[in-house]
Amino acid sequence: MSNVHILSDPAPFAEKTTAYLTVRDREGRVLTNEQVLALPRFFPVSEGHQRLQREWRMRKHSFARFQKHLYRRYAKKPLEILDLGCGNGWMSLNLARRPGTNIWAVDVNLPELEQGARLAAASGLTNVRFVFADFLKNTIPEKKFDLVVLAASIQYFPDFAELYMAAKGVLKPGGIIHILDSPFYRTQEQCRAARAATGAYYASIGVPEMTNWYHHHLWQDVKKMGGKNLNSGMHTRILQHVHWLPPFPWVLFE
Repeated sequence: MSNVHILSDPAPFAEKTTAYLTVRDREGRVLTNEQVLALPRFFPVSEGHQRLQREWRMRKHSFARFQKHLYRRYAKKPLEILDLGCGNGWMSLNLARRPGTNIWAVDVNLPELEQGARLAAASGLTNVRFVFADFLKNTIPEKKFDLVVLAASIQYFPDFAELYMAAKGVLKPGGIIHILDSPFYRTQEQCRAARAATGAYYASIGVPEMTNWYHHHLWQDVKKMGGKNLNSGMHTRILQHVHWLPPFPWVLFE
């Protein structure tokens, strides 16, 4: 399985994986090895999917800010990072180039994990471990990581409080959770509207069952857990308004 470490049975996730990859293909998000390695600096634009170029331009800037934050806060300190919901591993492959960094790239999408593992091996990155694991089933070692990072992946977890507690459990004392490029909703009404829009969207591309695995979370749940938004400043909001940055909070729990 291309050096993917299997900590959970893949069988229960087969239906979800099939639906997810169908969506990815219809959205123009199934990428070649060369394209994954180019992320987030370059995203290929295929016919009918031009909006993805703007999305990845914003994510490129978001990731650059995150990298700058790591260097500013930790300098050359060795870090153990969990990239949760890593997908094809583009972020892990980039973070692995930081000296002294070891990464677990965790997901339940085996084909994308296999692609990421192949790319890590081809790039000579021995400090990235691609792991198939049902994170909420306590499959990851406790108190192992300095950072847990979720980039555009919280929507695939049904219960935010459960996710938060599981993430806290794998952090070392003083460890930090970062949530990047992920939507939260201010009110129940916004949440319901987003669910309806999601259902209509997946139906329109012929994968209505994907709504079973795509979830919507409230900002009040972040506040209950003590999270803060690093994107709350006026300058950042201007950059979001002009589509330089994604229109989402950068959530930090420490």
